[in-house]
Amino acid sequence: MVNWRSALAFLTIIPVNSGELDFSSFYLFPIIEGSLGLVSMVYFAKPLGLPSLLAAVLSLGTVELLEGFNHLDGLIDVGDAWMVRARKDPKKLLEVMRDKYTGTGALAFLVFTLMITVASLSYEPSGALAMASAAASVGMLEAAHMGTSLNDGGLGDQFLKAVKSRKSSLLLALLLAAVPSIPAFLQTPAGAIAFLISPVVFLVTAAYFNRCFKFTNGDVLGANFEIDRAISLLILLLLMHF
Repeated sequence: MVNWRSALAFLTIIPVNSGELDFSSFYLFPIIEGSLGLVSMVYFAKPLGLPSLLAAVLSLGTVELLEGFNHLDGLIDVGDAWMVRARKDPKKLLEVMRDKYTGTGALAFLVFTLMITVASLSYEPSGALAMASAAASVGMLEAAHMGTSLNDGGLGDQFLKAVKSRKSSLLLALLLAAVPSIPAFLQTPAGAIAFLISPVVFLVTAAYFNRCFKFTNGDVLGANFEIDRAISLLILLLLMHF
């Protein structure tokens, strides 16, 4: 049974009566994330006449707001833990992720990821964010499939187990990711190429973080999403200029 409400409640702040979270419809994530990107295309509309950089900032800001800044929160937590990765102690790394302090690693991950995302968007067609968000959702699912669960019964643990138990749905997720990416495909030939290349590159991101921390939880998945989205946009930018 398709559970749109549960997927929306998990990924966004859109008020829906979802009841208990059900991750069985995780293959819908690319559609939802990509749709948020489609909504943000309005800032690039010619009648508004906004400078491309401002349009990019407002576009990304709107999407992050609708996502409840959850992925960004994961990116920040992972940035701090990455700074102490040399200890190779999963318990210590998890402790750092969960503390209330924000360190240099968190700021570096946040600033560089957002800079790459916004700078790329300012040079790309309006459908780029929708394509990159949909593709990054696939990357997040890849990270969940490849990741080592904490087996703590938390939401991250439940999500990983749901993805691992329905491997065939990963292909469906990739196919669905192409739907909100259509505007980008039509706006530039590089859009389709970037879409196809991105999930392959995301495998490297997923493998790196799982190896680095020895586990994958909600924070790691959020970081994967934000970094993958930036990577996808960067790939698109490079393809458009070469």
